[in-house]
Amino acid sequence: MSAITYAELDYGVAASADPELERTNLASLVEDIQVAPFDAAAGVAYGPIRMATRAAKKTPSINRSQHTLRH
Repeated sequence: MSAITYAELDYGVAASADPELERTNLASLVEDIQVAPFDAAAGVAYGPIRMATRAAKKTPSINRSQHTLRH
């Protein structure tokens, strides 16, 4: 998993109702899934990906069932 994903999971641990239990669960997960660093190259790649997801959220989706009923 990426270091950013790990950071988000760690935030979830801190915000959970049982941080001690969730910290143990996260430690167990990290034993199975290595945390990959988020370096400068990853940062450069992240910008365009994030912009694409932002643009996708602004594009209205067509409800196919309503579209079919009208035609």
